[in-house]
Amino acid sequence: ILHGFDEILLAGLSMGAKGAVGSTYNYIPQIYKGIMSAMEKNDVAKARRLQYESVKILDVVIQHGGGVRGGKALMKLAGVDCGQCRFPISPISDEELKKIKAKLRNTMFPDITNTKV
Repeated sequence: ILHGFDEILLAGLSMGAKGAVGSTYNYIPQIYKGIMSAMEKNDVAKARRLQYESVKILDVVIQHGGGVRGGKALMKLAGVDCGQCRFPISPISDEELKKIKAKLRNTMFPDITNTKV
């Protein structure tokens, strides 16, 4: 059984899911791998902490247009430029990308201090 809601992976695993598919796994795979590994070891406390970290990052994605728009921004910050969104979704400006980067500084998002914006 696969689980498909990134924000509640822990709940899916608790109910018997054996794997997962999700868009945010592309730019924060270490968090989700950690959740799955913690659950395999019955370390629910660690899994909960990691799930909370993923939600903090997802909040930034949502604040900046959701999965496609915000997700492309985070992919760019992770080093994979997927290009701009197509109309009618507005593009992310360099100024907005800087704001996103600042919001991610206190999260478990991969080290982006060297990412040029």
